[in-house]
Amino acid sequence: MNTTIRLIKNTFYLTIADFFSPFVNVILVIYISRTLGSDGLGAYTAIVAFLFLIEKFAQMGLHQIIIRDIARNQKNANQYFVDALVIGFLSSIVSYLVLHVLLAFIQYPPDITASIKVLGISIFFFVMKEYFFAFYEGFQRMEYKSIVSLFLTFLRTGSGILVVYLGMGVAELIWALVITRILVCFISFIYALKLGLRFTEKPDKKRIFKLLRQTMTFLMISVITTTYWKIDILMLTKMKNITDVGYYSAAYRLLDILKGLMTCYISALYPMLAISFGTAQNAFNRQLSLSIKYLFMVTFPMALGTTILSGPIIYLIYGNSFGPAVLTLQVLIWTICFFPIAIILARALVASNNQRFDLFGNIIALCINLVLNYFLIRQLSELGAALATSISILVFLFIQYFFVYNHVVKLPFLKYLLRPTLASIVMGIAVYFAKGWPLGFSILTGIVVYIAALFLLRVFTDDEMQLLKRLWREKGMLLKPSQG
Repeated sequence: MNTTIRLIKNTFYLTIADFFSPFVNVILVIYISRTLGSDGLGAYTAIVAFLFLIEKFAQMGLHQIIIRDIARNQKNANQYFVDALVIGFLSSIVSYLVLHVLLAFIQYPPDITASIKVLGISIFFFVMKEYFFAFYEGFQRMEYKSIVSLFLTFLRTGSGILVVYLGMGVAELIWALVITRILVCFISFIYALKLGLRFTEKPDKKRIFKLLRQTMTFLMISVITTTYWKIDILMLTKMKNITDVGYYSAAYRLLDILKGLMTCYISALYPMLAISFGTAQNAFNRQLSLSIKYLFMVTFPMALGTTILSGPIIYLIYGNSFGPAVLTLQVLIWTICFFPIAIILARALVASNNQRFDLFGNIIALCINLVLNYFLIRQLSELGAALATSISILVFLFIQYFFVYNHVVKLPFLKYLLRPTLASIVMGIAVYFAKGWPLGFSILTGIVVYIAALFLLRVFTDDEMQLLKRLWREKGMLLKPSQG
């Protein structure tokens, strides 16, 4: 299949799940916030955020290796399948023990501590689900990931709303999440079997130890990255109060929706970068450069438009009591402009076997984030956490670009960004004057003006216009089932 068609098709499948999932998840968040208040939302967010850190440790970073290696060679898939089960089982046991040690050290309130221990029961099932997803991506069968992700989303949201509706609290919400994860793991396993994966091989001790050695770098990257994205909520929980966590979480959930949509494209791109590096260098360079351009074309106007319309957005979704979240969203939303490009550069480093530089960049970004959070949260509470996240991710972007430029490919960065920036500014002016209108009309005005500005400023080259026309002629390919 043509690589461009495959990339668009895989992105399309992932976007289906990641478009609906955040919105459906936000329904649960809204229901919790309106029923249990900001305290209930803050407690639920703190529990899930803490365990997410432990779960990233349990994954060992193996999913990145599975995607890269299976994309390059599917012949060893069954051996990877069996070895991944062994590694996932052992790492989950260790992680659950680590969880108890950390809880004894941190000393959260008793109810939050108890709920974290309950959610820890599901670590193994979460890890295996992520490994199964990695095989889907390695085989480039993103439709499987989309189906399972949607099932998870609706089951988690439906069960959560039912629990709250019946008058139960956060503790019961966590039990519902545990049951959901177990069910989704078994559904994921069934789709893994549809890929042709079987238990035809015995665990290979040498290969397991080899994978474990390789995972050390990826594990550190994964743990550091997860700590980066969750440390703000954990520090807010300890340094301020649950109400502030609730305000921050309200703004952060909206960022999560947009971030998830961008991640769809990056997930579809990564196996292709792994395949083309070293075998089709021109294709690798083109995939990388055009991806940066197109993601910036999407994210910069998103950030600018959300900044202008943040008030109406927050009040419409959460109600007037969440006013403090408006300014937080205006700062935090700019992360969506820097994050996707930084992650694409990180994937380029991994695909080119330069993951050690990605690790170094993540360490620097985490250190900056920790320092900024410590000082800014003390002074500005949830707004300080938003500033820390946005500033540190911008630094991370420049670090990743430096490594890619010097060790992988010399990208003319600013060349791709100037005209989309001008088009976004034109859009921003239009949205500013239309912000008194109903929110839907303001957003529609911005979209129309931005698209017109893109064409008037000739953001797309002649080659890109020809590609768009060819994709339109071959759009039927998107509906054809993937081949195994």
